[in-house]
Amino acid sequence: MIKALQPLAHVSTDSQVLYYTRARSTPKWNIEMNAYSISRHDLPFFVDSDWNLNSPTTPADVHTLHFVVYVPPKEHCPLIITSSDGKALRLTAGAASPHQMIPPDELNILMAVVAAQLRGLIGLRPVPPASACHTPTPGGFTVALRGLPVTASALAEWEVDVLIRRRVMESQTRALHSLGSFADIVRKLPSIVVLDQIASQAAEALSLLQAAREGIAAGWYDVAIHDTQKAQAVADDVFFHPTVLAQLYFPGEQKLAVYLPITFPILTTVVARAAWELWHWYWRRTGALAQRLKTE
Repeated sequence: MIKALQPLAHVSTDSQVLYYTRARSTPKWNIEMNAYSISRHDLPFFVDSDWNLNSPTTPADVHTLHFVVYVPPKEHCPLIITSSDGKALRLTAGAASPHQMIPPDELNILMAVVAAQLRGLIGLRPVPPASACHTPTPGGFTVALRGLPVTASALAEWEVDVLIRRRVMESQTRALHSLGSFADIVRKLPSIVVLDQIASQAAEALSLLQAAREGIAAGWYDVAIHDTQKAQAVADDVFFHPTVLAQLYFPGEQKLAVYLPITFPILTTVVARAAWELWHWYWRRTGALAQRLKTE
């Protein structure tokens, strides 16, 4: 399944075994079922925070998912999960202890649950459609529809194609949105300085989108998804460039609001003194001219 998702995302797996861990919710003995039981409403709080689950340090755009398989201790076997009305949902593996290996048939059931959860996370139905159904048409005919087969990877080839096309459209839309937002900023702030590097990156993103469009027209979605993902990354670099953000969050109006309270008192004093000197010079010159006229 991970290999089938390689065109869409880079997925890496790791395993971990924790021995003698205690759950936050303690199972209770159910006399009617002759087994230990735990309500399904307690499952979200079942994992204890003291469990030392590995969470590697990853970048912000990388997410870590934990799929936990709990093997109950021997004194809590068999363990039953009950619904809200008290009915049993699933029975665990007999009296298996943490020192025993999980049988292959039960391991297949566990991996089927993991595969169903992964399918739901990537936007597919948890269980692939495999049963036949009959759909009536407006003309009165009945068309039999049957789900296409799913390989051992839990993903059909047509499902991977659907995911690739969906991801191509999403990446293309996000790249165009980032470039359009950057163009709006430049249009609304004519004084903003755009470096040559930013302009070349924007041109590169547009060329990648054009190449992806040609790939979509030719049916080369494996090439188109690579071009659109790279175009999205380049477009985000253009929009979130440090020099652009610095000018965006510190425009000329903000500079005026910061420096005017500091310079206004000084400018007021200088202008008042200059006006006083100008008036004094004019008064002295006028007096000198009047004195000269009297003398003549």
